[in-house]
Amino acid sequence: MTTSDHQQELALLKRQLEGMIRQFKDLANLLLQERQFVKERKTAELETISRLIHLSLEGIHDSEESRLALIQRLAAKNGLTSPTVSLADLDKAMGGDSGLLPLRDELKKTILQTDKLNKENQAIIKGVEQATEAILAIFKKSAQTGESYNRLGGRRAGSALNLYSRKL
Repeated sequence: MTTSDHQQELALLKRQLEGMIRQFKDLANLLLQERQFVKERKTAELETISRLIHLSLEGIHDSEESRLALIQRLAAKNGLTSPTVSLADLDKAMGGDSGLLPLRDELKKTILQTDKLNKENQAIIKGVEQATEAILAIFKKSAQTGESYNRLGGRRAGSALNLYSRKL
């Protein structure tokens, strides 16, 4: 591998890592929008943002496959034969001053932040789902027993017209 080829391959990998960092930051922004739409109960916007998140994840998956193939190609050219070569291994094989490790660290940090946002959103969505199911169970029980809730949230037998409470 000539020095020029080495530099071109290294530059390509760096661009790939920088692109993935941007992709994860974009995904994090989509997740923040999703959280806001859940809080505001904007269902149409949630459907749209869900599609955008899905497309973002597909793009990240494609970039990851490309990154892994590029790392394997560079690893083979630098005498590394392991099927699981890390960026740290590659950096070491390239002399230890490739500039890959800071990009790896930034990518890991961005992935962890995005994963945290995703888990928080999942918890929020699960909470909304459980609350909705509980409310529906109350409505179903009220319809069966004739009980309902008055406007102040107190139970009341009789009229189904007072089924909805302000406390909901």
